[in-house]
Amino acid sequence: MNNIDLVSSLIKEDSISSIFHPDSSRLSKDLILFYKKSKETKLLEALLECIPEGVEISDESGKILYVNESFEKITGIKKDSRISKNIYEVNPKSILARTLRERKIINDRLTTAPDINREVVANGSPIFFDNKMIGAIILIKDISQIIHLAKKLNQTTHYLNEMYNRNSEHYKFTDIIGGSSSIQNVIQLAKKVAPMDSTVLIEGENGTGKELFAHSIHESSLRIDKPFFRVNCAAIPEHLLESEFFGHEKGSFTGASNKKVGIFELANGGTLFLDEIGDMPILLQSKLLRVLQEGEIRRVGGSKTIKVDVRIITATNRNLKEMVSKGRFREDLYYRINVITIRIPSLKERVEDILELTDFFIRKYNKKFRKMILGIEPKAFEKLSEHSWPGNVRELENVIEYAVLTSDTEILGLEHFAAKIPAKNIANNRTGIIPLVEMERLHIHKALKLYGNTLKGKKQAAQALGISLATLYNKLKNNGIG
Repeated sequence: MNNIDLVSSLIKEDSISSIFHPDSSRLSKDLILFYKKSKETKLLEALLECIPEGVEISDESGKILYVNESFEKITGIKKDSRISKNIYEVNPKSILARTLRERKIINDRLTTAPDINREVVANGSPIFFDNKMIGAIILIKDISQIIHLAKKLNQTTHYLNEMYNRNSEHYKFTDIIGGSSSIQNVIQLAKKVAPMDSTVLIEGENGTGKELFAHSIHESSLRIDKPFFRVNCAAIPEHLLESEFFGHEKGSFTGASNKKVGIFELANGGTLFLDEIGDMPILLQSKLLRVLQEGEIRRVGGSKTIKVDVRIITATNRNLKEMVSKGRFREDLYYRINVITIRIPSLKERVEDILELTDFFIRKYNKKFRKMILGIEPKAFEKLSEHSWPGNVRELENVIEYAVLTSDTEILGLEHFAAKIPAKNIANNRTGIIPLVEMERLHIHKALKLYGNTLKGKKQAAQALGISLATLYNKLKNNGIG
């Protein structure tokens, strides 16, 4: 008797109590009815070969009697490596082996096809005849595409939720903390350009407050009563790029069941903040350039142009000039977005603001956590002042939040910052030694704060520091100060 005859002897209408659910059960019964009508094992085999799901059948001992073509395609396992082999030997942890061991139906078991790392769903059922188990059958369905689409959906949902939440926030220049000349000079420049419609490029390291400045510029502009949209160019899934920015017409591509209005249309009359502009793909850069030049967009799949009036503010922590020279950013777009450049200083360039920022964050998290922290020990503040702050203001906020949350005292001491500030910094602090470069920066800051950031003030600062005015300007440029 060949394998398909054995399969035929196993698959009898009375021998299966209930195989799978609910469509799978219907499929099994259809197979049985078909077999009874045809009485041709070749036709039964043909039917099993036609179904898209993978099928594997064994007898009660685990000997594999039948495997269809779909099983091979879905799992990557060759028929020859399964037929007549024992499932307990080739794959003892498989759903088929488990079904035989447990003698019960196993439904919708998510697993991975080991040979090709593909997600599949397996359903298994024992086959009974006269109350005796005579074998088992499994049905395997490839769901890798469904998993892929689900991941895309989650990614898209995350991005849209982030965009919606960010766009519901409002900040003003009064929300920017710091009295140092370096940050105040930037604020004054931003206030000057806010009422204009010129494009603005905000440069600065991560955590310096680029988004805060973008919001503040919008809130001080003539577009204050119009929409403000923030888009993180690095976070937009590639498959959403054009559709998200420009919208699409119904039926323009698979899945476009309805017309969609893009961000440019939603932001019409208002401000569009393109954060991390340096991460925008080249393809989209050319389309953005057209919008800036022509003031119009075309939806994906559309034939007509739509006029839009949107002010563009961009931000980056990357060197766009260098990217232009390497061909990774369009030169023509760079000059379009770089009409006004606002450079936000890093926290290490405005160390005199650390105390004010620390007090602000202590008050903020006192309120959030219902604490009564009154301040910070002088030695602890000294440590904060000497830390390099690679994460800038965002890192400082994180450190203060942790200290307030974990403190059981009214005054924050060194012990409250040890977990967040690297041990290297604390060890250096114990010596009282500050690197020469940092010392120079601190002295320049101190001189400018004392004499002012005007030309007259800089001349006095240079004299007090014992250097020429030209040398001072060089140091200011090299250190990114003022």
